[in-house]
Amino acid sequence: MTIEESVEKGFLNLEENQAKEILDTLFDIEDTENRLGAGMALFQTFVQEDKIDAVLDLAAIILDAYDELGYFEEEDEEHDHEHDNGKEK
Repeated sequence: MTIEESVEKGFLNLEENQAKEILDTLFDIEDTENRLGAGMALFQTFVQEDKIDAVLDLAAIILDAYDELGYFEEEDEEHDHEHDNGKEK
């Protein structure tokens, strides 16, 4: 599925594997402007344009709190541990 197809379908209407595939595709876009444009096009499929700034601010606050609480470090350790044991989740 392409980014354009996922925008037509709406990000929240994608199946879990489709959403993961699209997020991986977005992550791999090297050009920052293209990555931002594609991400915002998907974002606008479920957030009203006039609410985008507030939702992004809320997401930044949540990510900052996760970081302060060490949640990202725990996930990284868990991820490393899985590879050490040759297992994947």
